[in-house]
Amino acid sequence: MLETGVPIPSQADSTQERLLEAAGEVFAEKGFRDATIREICKRAGANIASINYHFGGKERLYSDVLRYVDDATNDRHPAVSPEFARLSAEKRLEQFIVHFMRKVFDSDRPAWHQRLMAREMVEPTFALDELIDRNIKPRALMLQGIVREILGPGATDQQVQRCAASVVGQCLFYWHCRPMIARLMPHLGYSPENLESIAAHIHSFALGGLTQARAAMGNRPVGTGDRP
Repeated sequence: MLETGVPIPSQADSTQERLLEAAGEVFAEKGFRDATIREICKRAGANIASINYHFGGKERLYSDVLRYVDDATNDRHPAVSPEFARLSAEKRLEQFIVHFMRKVFDSDRPAWHQRLMAREMVEPTFALDELIDRNIKPRALMLQGIVREILGPGATDQQVQRCAASVVGQCLFYWHCRPMIARLMPHLGYSPENLESIAAHIHSFALGGLTQARAAMGNRPVGTGDRP
């Protein structure tokens, strides 16, 4: 169900879904500001009035496209397994990293999905806050909860957030730096096919860093420092 209250029809050739797909391609290529309603409708084979009818305008369409992309990825990669909450923090961290890497390296989705999200990060629009609140923030809080449990009760919010950012940063490095990795570190054996081994390395490295950070904090009470 879209925010507009209009469900996405199941037929692949529905006007609404064609508009979402066409808009996603145009927004990914040109960005929100330079994309035009006319070009989107032309690509979708739809009447120029159809965007107002289905989405209420260009801004709502853009927000719905971002949700459409994220929801499509989440449908293919469900966030957690039923037993997730019963696992140790170390195992939850492992599952989080594997799930995150699978989403980042999802080769089954259209190429414009990744280009659009990357553009939104580089050229943020009005829709970013909504996307964060609805989709990204819950996952970030989940990771921070895992990290906090590993670091122990003496960890400050800043320590937890920095450590969580370091975990995500390791994952994103392998995606964003693919051309550099292939040229500078060919011996690394990096490829999407050995994703599980990369995730295992990130988990081992992150867990080692978190364990060391916890040891460095000792029994220090909350608020007595902000550097692990």
